[in-house]
This record gives sequence, structure tokens and C-alpha cells, in this order.
Amino acid sequence: MLRQAIEEPARHVKLGFEPSLVDTILGDVASEPGALPLLEHALLELWKRRRHHTLTLDGYRESGDVKDAIVKAAEETFNSFTRRKS
Repeated sequence: MLRQAIEEPARHVKLGFEPSLVDTILGDVASEPGALPLLEHALLELWKRRRHHTLTLDGYRESGDVKDAIVKAAEETFNSFTRRKS
């Protein structure tokens, strides 16, 4: 079911995955409580880092994976506010 939640939306917009990316994501999300919201955010961050029509393992790692994507996005948002105040 999670594989389908990852792959089907990408197919609809003609995005491909690097080999092993989906398996990596599934392995990372399997042990996480509250997996679906974490997965959703990780996929959004992965989308932002796509290369043309391909979702990449590098983009996934750069985003912070499933576990840290939300933390990384929150830190980037916080830092953008603190830079503006200075």
C-alpha cells in the first residue's frame, strides 16, 4: 500500500525514480510511528529536489530522509526568519 502511495502519484505526472529509491524510502518509513505524514513531507521535499523528471536518491538524502525532512525544513524556515531580522 505505501509503495503504491509513493509510485502512483509520480506516474500520473510522468516522474520516474532512481533504482532503489522507493525501496530505500519504504525501509526508512517502516519503523517510524506516524509514518504517513512523515512520508508525505519527505515526498514533498523530494519533489522540490527532483532532477528533470526523475526523483533521486541524492535529493532524498539531501532533504533529510523520512526521519529528518520535517526537522530540516523547520530549521530552514526558522533560519530564514532570523536572517531577515538581523
